[in-house]
Parts: sequence; C-alpha cells; structure tokens
Amino acid sequence: MRLIGEFKDEKLVFGFQAFLKKENIQSVYDGTKTGFRLWVVEEDDFDKALALYQEWEKNPHDDLYKVKQEKVEPARSPRWKIRMMRQHGSSFSINNLIILICGLLFVLNNIQENRIITQKGEAARDFSFTPLEKTLLFDYPLYFVNLEKFFAEYPVRTVGDIKELPAEGRAAFQKAKNTPAWKGLTDLLMKRSWKDYEELPAGTLFGKIREGEIWRLYSPVLLHGGWLHIIFNMAWLWLLGRQIEQRIGIFRYLVLSLMIGVISNVFQYLMSGPAFLGYSGIVIGMVGFIWMRQKMAPWEGYPLDPKIVRFIVIYVVILLALEMVSLGLGFFHIELGVNIANTAHIVGGLTGVLLARLPFFRRSVK
Repeated sequence: MRLIGEFKDEKLVFGFQAFLKKENIQSVYDGTKTGFRLWVVEEDDFDKALALYQEWEKNPHDDLYKVKQEKVEPARSPRWKIRMMRQHGSSFSINNLIILICGLLFVLNNIQENRIITQKGEAARDFSFTPLEKTLLFDYPLYFVNLEKFFAEYPVRTVGDIKELPAEGRAAFQKAKNTPAWKGLTDLLMKRSWKDYEELPAGTLFGKIREGEIWRLYSPVLLHGGWLHIIFNMAWLWLLGRQIEQRIGIFRYLVLSLMIGVISNVFQYLMSGPAFLGYSGIVIGMVGFIWMRQKMAPWEGYPLDPKIVRFIVIYVVILLALEMVSLGLGFFHIELGVNIANTAHIVGGLTGVLLARLPFFRRSVK
C-alpha cells in the first residue's frame, strides 16, 4: 500500500480513483482533517499511478479524467457511519448469526430459570444452574454438582429455609458448599492462603475441558445474565462486528472472534473460577482491534469515532475501580456484591490490539 497524493475535495479523489480503476489500478482513500489521501494497493502499480497523478495535477478537470463512475467503497476516516454488509454477492453474516444464537440462548435460559424457580424456589436458582448453563459454562465442577444434589434432595425454596432444616440437612448443605473447587486467584487472595488450591483433587482445573468438552473454552460468551446485559453486548456487537466482518471476511472474522473469546475466557477462569458469562470480552477486543487497525492502516476505513474508544476505556476503568473497591472491602469481610468479569474485558481488549498487528487480519482487497 503506497500513498499517491492528497486531495482537498472528496469529489476529486473519488473521480481520480474511478480513473485509476479504468486503468486497472486498485486504490483506496481515507479522510484526514485537511482533506483526503489516495493509496495504491499493489506495489507494482505505484509508478504508473504516480505518473498519472502528476499528469492529473496539471489539469484535474480535463475530460480525459471524466469516466463513468461506479460506486466505489471509500476507506474513510473514522466516522460513526456504518454501511450494511454485503460480501462476495452474499448477504449472509456470521456476525448476525452470533447475535441470533445469543438471543435464542438467552430466551431458552430464561425459560429454564423460571422453571427452576417455580419447581424448587429462589434458593435453588441462586446456588445451582440451568441445564443450558451446565452445558456451556467454562467448567461444571463437583462443587456445582453437589449443590445441585442438595437442592434435589431437600425441599428448600429460600435461603432462610436452609436454617430451618434439621441438623442433618444443614450439615449436607455445608458439605456441598465446602466441596473443593477452583474459585479463582481472586478467592485465594481474599483468603490470603493457598490452602484451598493445595487441597484441590488432581485434574480439577479445566476439569470438563480435560474430559474433552473443548467447546467450553468459547461457549460462556454466548450466555447472558439479564436483559440489560444482552442488549448492551449485542448492540455493540452489531455495530462493531459487521465493520470487521465486512473488511476481513467471514472466515477471518470467525477466527478473530474465537481467539479473543478463548483467550479472555481462560484468563477470566483463572481469575474468578467458572461462573462467568457474556460477550463483552470479545466486544472490547473488537474495539481494541479496530483502534489498532486505524493506527496501522487508516485506508482500511474502519468508521469508529475515537470518542467511542475513549468511552469504552473509561467504562472498563470504572468497572475495574468498582472491582478493586469490592476486593478491598472483602479483606474486611464486607461484601459489596460486585460480580464483573473485568479480566475478560482487559484481556479481550489487549488480545484484540495484538491480533490487529498480524498481517493475517488485514483488510481484503476486492
């Protein structure tokens, strides 16, 4: 990709781009604060394109340069303007399919939640999981299994009912709660002891994944905990994901999403244990990816306003601050009740930035 020249008017750069296309020279342009820059895609075309540009500069309004202009997709400067995606003559979008899957899983999970509450009560929902969550969470350790067995055996509908159980029932509940399980580095730091880690049975870490359920490395991102959670994530995915898919294609977009999802999930699991969900780690990874591509290759035309990047950064910082306050209060045995997968946010963002630097994820030239 080589810079040919700068234009003050978009109509001029668009016209000259159409002229170059007639000469079988591929080019893209992007906007700056002072005008527009035109880039030649193929290195072998640079000398010819430069010579044509120099001739054009002498008389840009010459009839020679007036060609029937087909609509050419410009690589604009970051603006909050996104076009509907059409690739290779097809309107199929893996991004839209992911949004659909997340939505369907959310509805199904809500139905299963309500069924548990109706049949077993609020306490069972607080301490156990739906069939869908048991299948898609990062892990489903013996700790969760034993709690599920307790609520299947004892008719407890509220947390208060547990205190009313006979001694045998209360002991069974405590035994289930005390099942050795990986609850994350955060839990160990809060307890200021590695005893729980040392007591873990062999093979506890990544238990279900070790058994071959490798989809769990990614699947937690498809689940969401509430209407606000899924609406927020899917809105950002719709805005950001289709920008990326439009430029790098379905296959590489899928690879990008999988890599950000798996890496951010692994780090979140190591930090907090398996009870996390949501697409926000990948969403913030996409913000990092687009931000870096704008820095490295502005001609690719990702229309993401820098203000949006700043908003996301501030959002993550605020969540991190809340998490730090919660952890700090935890040392004094004060529970703030903040449950945020901020490790996935931070690691996802950094992963997106790093992947954006790989040539594999450059914009496709059509």
